[in-house]
Amino acid sequence: MEDIEHQRTHSLSDINITKKYYIGDRISHNAYGEVRRVTHKATGLPRILKGVWRKSMDNHIFRNRYKTEIKVLAKLDHPNIVKVYETFDEEKRISTIFEICEGANLLDHLKFRGGVLGQEEAAHIMAQVFS
Repeated sequence: MEDIEHQRTHSLSDINITKKYYIGDRISHNAYGEVRRVTHKATGLPRILKGVWRKSMDNHIFRNRYKTEIKVLAKLDHPNIVKVYETFDEEKRISTIFEICEGANLLDHLKFRGGVLGQEEAAHIMAQVFS
């Protein structure tokens, strides 16, 4: 993952993530990695760690998708898009630190609504996405 291009103020760091963050509870995990709550030691601000296991990077399609996701998110600066702060190159995983975003996501909202949105609600959501 050394070839990930990073924009803004974050970069691929080879320092130990525990020097900058307290590692908290695991929120979720799957075969590709895990998501944990972390706290930035210098500021005390809560953040999210998305750790992707190196073994999952053997899958060419997954590796390219992950690299693209980080590149795109690092370039975006919008109140409705989660911010990427920095990425750590660790022995067992690549860990990316994100802004914490509470609440349900759009998929959860759709499931709750039975997979259907009314025209007004869909327009309201799309206006937020495109603003």
